[in-house]
Amino acid sequence: MSWRDAARKALEKAGAVVEEDQRGLRVSPREGGGFSALVLLRRLHMSLDRKVEVLGVVELPAEPSPDALRRMLASSFEVEARGLLRRRPVWRSWRELKRLEALVGPVSPEEGLMRSLMGDAELARSLSDASPELLEVFPEIMPPSYMEAFLLAPGAPLTPLVRELVRGYVEKPERLAWWFRIQLLYGYPRMPQKVAKSYLLALQLERALRRRWPL
Repeated sequence: MSWRDAARKALEKAGAVVEEDQRGLRVSPREGGGFSALVLLRRLHMSLDRKVEVLGVVELPAEPSPDALRRMLASSFEVEARGLLRRRPVWRSWRELKRLEALVGPVSPEEGLMRSLMGDAELARSLSDASPELLEVFPEIMPPSYMEAFLLAPGAPLTPLVRELVRGYVEKPERLAWWFRIQLLYGYPRMPQKVAKSYLLALQLERALRRRWPL
């Protein structure tokens, strides 16, 4: 059985509507609500190892502005699982900020959103159940039509076109949206169940971001 077939069964059991996408599986809640995520299998950059990735976006009902987008950038964060037998989540500011500062100028990390989400009991349970290798939460930094393709590119290179898109978007954003990326190493036992739990984590994260932003 292919990874898609196995993941599809587990996702449908978890209450998802699953549709084929040329890159992977597009999943959304059976009860609707407008949210969907892309589940795909890809190789780690500069490695033969593979990972499963869940990629989602949460558009905010707020007026876009450069100040609001910069505040979202400052509030970006990631959670990494540490430990062998007893894995624990380590929360920190998004490490990609340093790379982006060359394009958008200095950004001083703010921990308000991260600490608010750390106190969300339902999100904490979903995070513990899924136990992803890495969870990243960051804002849309280029036009929506380019953003997903950029995130799916190997290593997400900062080419001249990407640099121009980011600079222009930070000065004049079309909308405000949180993106998140959940990463699992491929090949673990019960991988389909881990994919389903990562989808449930995505749902919980989408709800938590809507509840808790803006602070």
